[in-house]
Amino acid sequence: MKTQGIQRAPRLACLALAVLASLPLAAQANGGSFTFAPGKYFIKSGLASIYIDPVNGASAAGTLTNLRGKLNMSREVWEVVPAGGGWFYIKSELGRYLEVKGGSAAVGTRTQLADFTGDDRQRWAIEYEAAGPRWTVRSHVGTFLSALGGATASGTPTAMADGGRRTDQPPEQEWVFESAGTGFPLAGFVDMHTHPMSHLAFGGKLIHGAPDIQTLMPAFKSGNDCVKYDRPWVVDDALSTDNPTHGGVGIDNLCGDSLREIIVGELENELGAAHHHHSDGARGYPWFVGWPAYNDITHQTMWIDWIRRAHEGGLKVMVALAVNNETLAAAVMGPGDINGDDKKSADVQIQEMKDMALRHGDFMQIAYTPAQLRDIVRSGKLAVVLGMEVDNIGNFHDDGTIVKTGGTASETKVHAELQRLWDKGVRYQFPIHLIDNKFGGTALYEDFFNLSNFHINGTWWDLVCAGTDIKHRFVKNGFDAALAAARAVKLGIDPFDEPPAPPVCASGVGHRNAKDLSTLGEFAVKDMMKFGMLIDVDHMSAFAVDDVLDLAETFGYPVNSGHNGLREGAQASENDRSIDVYKRIVDVGGMIGLGHTGSATSFQQMYAKVLDAMKLKVIDPDRIGIGLGTDVNGLWPLPGPPTSASAKIGPSPYTFGFRTWNYDSHGVAHYGLIGDFVTSFSQLMTPEQSGNFQRSADDFATMWENAERARINVQ
Repeated sequence: MKTQGIQRAPRLACLALAVLASLPLAAQANGGSFTFAPGKYFIKSGLASIYIDPVNGASAAGTLTNLRGKLNMSREVWEVVPAGGGWFYIKSELGRYLEVKGGSAAVGTRTQLADFTGDDRQRWAIEYEAAGPRWTVRSHVGTFLSALGGATASGTPTAMADGGRRTDQPPEQEWVFESAGTGFPLAGFVDMHTHPMSHLAFGGKLIHGAPDIQTLMPAFKSGNDCVKYDRPWVVDDALSTDNPTHGGVGIDNLCGDSLREIIVGELENELGAAHHHHSDGARGYPWFVGWPAYNDITHQTMWIDWIRRAHEGGLKVMVALAVNNETLAAAVMGPGDINGDDKKSADVQIQEMKDMALRHGDFMQIAYTPAQLRDIVRSGKLAVVLGMEVDNIGNFHDDGTIVKTGGTASETKVHAELQRLWDKGVRYQFPIHLIDNKFGGTALYEDFFNLSNFHINGTWWDLVCAGTDIKHRFVKNGFDAALAAARAVKLGIDPFDEPPAPPVCASGVGHRNAKDLSTLGEFAVKDMMKFGMLIDVDHMSAFAVDDVLDLAETFGYPVNSGHNGLREGAQASENDRSIDVYKRIVDVGGMIGLGHTGSATSFQQMYAKVLDAMKLKVIDPDRIGIGLGTDVNGLWPLPGPPTSASAKIGPSPYTFGFRTWNYDSHGVAHYGLIGDFVTSFSQLMTPEQSGNFQRSADDFATMWENAERARINVQ
């Protein structure tokens, strides 16, 4: 996708028929009949007050359905979703779809729950039959949904009956659709952006501490020994002193690196973070004198017990992202360090996350489908969705045969890598991260990543003047301060290599990246859609975001912005979101994950502003998915202590080791206090705002279901 110079004319998205079919229909009289309205329903037999229900309330694929007295529970709620061409899918609120078993057209074939396929066995025509109104439910294979044998007893199987269409269908083939309103959505919230294994990112020498025992650690101190690339078996080692990661070399710290110590400190300075690497501040479990802390970004904040407490505090869905940047890795790695590239780093993080989830299956489980997500949450566990946020998926920047202009050879390799990642369990993907790649341009917001762009790509950013909503400007002087100590020695960048002067823009106008989504990027995004991957547009250039949203609108495919905020204020950047972009995301069925903004008060204000704006603009104001995107363990501080009395929650002590934290005093010192943060900002919210937030786990499941269905439309 190419722009016409700097002033690119907006592209009019060509909406596919599937998109039009996905819009809510009105229930209208039409020549004495009615058009069926999608929604959530209890489906009652025309014979008696018995309702379609999965046998024993089970949700597994292959569960048969029968009829029983109304329980007024989620197991009896069915969502009727347009499938295009006048057909519908009938989805259980438990997460799976009603289908004709085996797709057989034989009379008497049972109906069952199944994972989504979108084929004929799952497509239904719901046609007006009689006053009431009563409807027939006809399968695309040709037969009609029926109460087997016309029986009315509880436990009567649902099965397929004679497909001959008559003027007056028998009553066992008639159904009454009773509104279930909003049904029984999953309760709780989603965090759309976490990095549990980021101690393995950036060469393993930037963030210290593992989230669990038996999780691989690049270096830790055990007794007087420095242990490399091993698995700690006690918390004392997993959260040990940070000297092997951050400290200088010495006879008491053979894993140390004095240059790395300086580099880590400079990075913390640039990002406004605290320093906790010396003397008592370096010590971890059980003292925790200096870390974890809300303003610390280089120590583990997602210890497994803290994730468990977050779940107990209402977290129901967590997107766990592998993360990396090869420049930061090169800056801090030393002799013997491994996994600095994006592919190896992501692979090891994903595997370690899967292994940790298996060890703690009593409260957490990986979800590979939206139906599994609903199963996991309804069973009382935390659903974890695996994802990636790296600069170069598959290390494509190192493969000269993969080109931005696409072509069969490049596309074959991209597809193969996406298939490999899908098979590993990756379901959430960032096509673009901190630098330009072969898929397109990155968003300008942290100037020092221009150095990373040069380090990895050999080119500086191509910047242009933005519109008046973007204020942040690239400042050449001191742009590389965060990595100044690493620039020559670790990164091999000549001190005389520097970016061109940025363009001079009108007063109040900032800079943006001139690059959009490349031809190969368009292929990659569409291929991700065909897999049913969940796509996040954060970190993309504004042009690339528009390109991806054009594709999303064309195919009716949801995309997300999972850890961001409104484009407002004196430093509003290209990476921030405008109201119009949020509207487009919501209208395609995507989700918004708001960054925590640093405090409960500012988060509530941001949440209210976005929700109120969406209610006035979006197609369906009753379904606006807005969750949280903390970016925990992602080199970003967590929310600080509340500053207003109305945001304080009172004593809420949590003790681990010898240290006790209290949210009102310490803020979100680690992930275990995220539930306290939610309590804090919820006190400031209206019931509507709080209710919307506490439905965000269900909104995430619904968004994923939208993607699962829309993938079959992508061409």
